[in-house]
Amino acid sequence: FFENILIIYASVTGTAEGYAYKAKKLLRPLQVTVTNCDSINPKDIWSQCTVGGGPYSAVFFIVSTFGEGMPPPNAEDFFKALKSLPISALADVPYGVMAIGSTIYPDFCQAGIDLDKALGNANGKQLLPLSKGDEVNGQEVTVMQWIS
Repeated sequence: FFENILIIYASVTGTAEGYAYKAKKLLRPLQVTVTNCDSINPKDIWSQCTVGGGPYSAVFFIVSTFGEGMPPPNAEDFFKALKSLPISALADVPYGVMAIGSTIYPDFCQAGIDLDKALGNANGKQLLPLSKGDEVNGQEVTVMQWIS
């Protein structure tokens, strides 16, 4: 089904990054590229995917929430640019979002929720429902199930 996958992560403490690299390992023999969201411009995602002539058949995001429902500081520009994309900028780009956070905070997984909404608003094609991993309630199990 998928041969070449792009995983984009946004992380403060390295948890989302760690899960991204675990996903790469678990998804062998597929070709998986892992990158930090600050190294890619959202407007370039469409052209990086097969629908736009690029190599990736799907894009998956693993995103932590920082502070009061915000994306990690290194992801702020990415989120801002993504939210400003015109409708159809990500037309038919297959994607999935794994949001990680902690239910001890009122804005549990808000960055992932916002990301999922922005991808949908840009006409991305959601492959998997938004998944939320709770740091205090089996986060790693949730993430591993999402990956598989």
